[in-house]
Parts: sequence; C-alpha cells; structure tokens
Amino acid sequence: MGLIYLDSCICVYAIESASRFHGNVIKALARHPEAQFAVSHLVMAECLVGPLKSGNSFVVQDYEALFKRVAILDIAANPCCRCFRPVPFFYRPISQRHEDLIKHLCIVQLEDGRVLVKRLRAGRDYATFDPESTTAEPIEGVRLVNFCKVEGVRF
Repeated sequence: MGLIYLDSCICVYAIESASRFHGNVIKALARHPEAQFAVSHLVMAECLVGPLKSGNSFVVQDYEALFKRVAILDIAANPCCRCFRPVPFFYRPISQRHEDLIKHLCIVQLEDGRVLVKRLRAGRDYATFDPESTTAEPIEGVRLVNFCKVEGVRF
C-alpha cells in the first residue's frame, strides 16, 4: 500500500475520542499497518486550532505525537496548490507592531481567546491590528496574543 493522505476530519476523529466516529477511524487505520500516512501543514493547523483555543494541552500533545509519526506533504510543491507555503505551526507573542504581518493571511489568537484565520491590516494604535475576512466586517483595534503567518499568501 502506498501513501495515504489524512484530511483534518480523519485526524480529529482519530485523536479526539469523544467523536462518534473515533472507533471506526481507529479500526480503519489499523487495517493498514503497512501504509504510510501523510498530512499537510494546513491539516496540522486545522487540527490544532480547537485545542489551542480551548487550552487543552493534552489534545495538542496527542496531535503533535501523531504529526511526528506521519509524513508531512509539501503542498507548495504541487502545481495545483501554488498559493500555499509550508510553515512551522508555532506561535510567538506580539509586543509590537509587526509590519511584516500587514496584508498577510495569519492564524491569530486574540486576547479574548478566539483563534481565527484572518488577513491583517494595521490598527489605529501601536501594536494593534484589524483582522479582516471576505465574509465579515473587520474586527478593529485588537491586540494579538499569538500568531502564525501563512507564508506565500498576500492580499
């Protein structure tokens, strides 16, 4: 058997045992012990948003253990996915205005605990941003607690 790509829903069902699909996914994965599994950086980000938002470090550790056991696909090398660039999924604290974030797509954690994927524009005050999207009004003048810039996507 070759490489099997795991989408985020399969990873969530495998890791988070409260899911009604947990048992079925575990059984299906166990039926292919010779297979090599793979995820993309986008799947990693999608899986980690929930547990990071809720502060569930145990689930974050479970995902990190899973990601160490699977291949990480470089979707940037795929000509169909040129807009994505793999980035390490890490957070760093924001204590100043980072001009390099302006007009970039980022995964951001706000002071109220929300974790969102938004394009950033400069806020009115120092070290604030106005996260925006194409489907909702911008959230104005927020301070970011943490972020992860999605490289290669600029608006």
